[in-house]
Amino acid sequence: MRGVWSTVLLGLMLAAASPAGAAVPVNGVLAQVEDSVILQSDLDQAIEATRARLTAQGGTVPSEARLRQDVLDQLILRQVQLTVLQRVGGMVDSGAVDEAMLGMAQQRNVTSLSDLQMQMDAQRPGSYEQLRRQVMEDLSINRLRQQRVGSRVRVSDRDIDNFLKSPESRQLDQPEYRFNQVVLERQDPAALKTMQQVAQQLQRGADIEQLTRQTPGIKGGGSDWIPADRIPAPLRDALSGLRPGQASRVITIPGGYTVLQLMQSRGGTQTLVTQRQARHILVKTSDVVSPANAQAKLTSLISRLKAGEPFDKLARTYSDDPGSARQGGELGWVSAGDTVPAFEQALFTTPVGQLSAPVQSPYGWHVILVENERQQDMTEAYRRGMARQILSQRQFARELQDWLREIRAAAYVKINDPASVS
Repeated sequence: MRGVWSTVLLGLMLAAASPAGAAVPVNGVLAQVEDSVILQSDLDQAIEATRARLTAQGGTVPSEARLRQDVLDQLILRQVQLTVLQRVGGMVDSGAVDEAMLGMAQQRNVTSLSDLQMQMDAQRPGSYEQLRRQVMEDLSINRLRQQRVGSRVRVSDRDIDNFLKSPESRQLDQPEYRFNQVVLERQDPAALKTMQQVAQQLQRGADIEQLTRQTPGIKGGGSDWIPADRIPAPLRDALSGLRPGQASRVITIPGGYTVLQLMQSRGGTQTLVTQRQARHILVKTSDVVSPANAQAKLTSLISRLKAGEPFDKLARTYSDDPGSARQGGELGWVSAGDTVPAFEQALFTTPVGQLSAPVQSPYGWHVILVENERQQDMTEAYRRGMARQILSQRQFARELQDWLREIRAAAYVKINDPASVS
């Protein structure tokens, strides 16, 4: 889900085009894109949002004419992509929208979508549904791009070999970290004690999302991969001394305290990856199996496991993951980043030889048996994988621009304001 955020944020800044046939004055229609229209008010709102964003980021705001042209181009391209989606029927389902919305709510320290809706609509009625529509459109656009453009990207082993021989490959020698972070924006003895307790709970395997919901005043979440040189020195020093799953001491930051939990590191002269060998049993949720019923079934299975029944036998009989069920729930050696966050958190914080607590993921409810742990040298695999990723991203960016030009040229677009034509 993290890959969609640049598209999502762009969509939140650009007002959606109105469907053709809406009751709007003729002189309010700035452009027509296939069967939809873009209003002057859409452009005005998008220009103001873009200007505010550039100012907040310390960027240079273009001239009024340049800004107007660029934003109008973005509005037209966005509507062209939505038209393609309408034609092929590729909108994402409500579950994907809920997941993205919940992530945005948690960034605002809001624990549920209903609370987010109340908060947003209190500030501006109808803003929650507008945001939800924007998120659905943006997730759908991102998926469309991946489908249409991703198939054009080709990176060969020779391309990777050449990259690794080039000076550019030196960027792979810099360590990168993926970690959880909890922050309390207050500095007093009570706040320090709270964060010390948070550090202890993370060390014992507490789920960070549940921890932030249950502890008043703290904010937290997981990061994507971040290069070491982009992390402030005190935090970087703390991360460099941690193993995956370990939590740092409480670190003083301007205006408060923070605690870090390392999930994975890579890069540097050697990339050692902590891997865990595990089995699991999954009880899926569905239209006929509610989350509560799935949890109850899993709890019953855990009781049988604790009573001594073999894990592999119960997995073969009851697990809803057909791939691993045939192997007695065996997952093999798993690295951080291979699974969804909730599952990964439980896998790497449960002591070896023990069962995890019940784990809820987008797939349902799991119990995990952690069988072993090892440090695996993944230096060569990491370097080749990162080289492929860098080259793929570059090629994707080029192919995306070509594809956008193609669908823009093929679409019917009429701009009513001649001053807006390039």
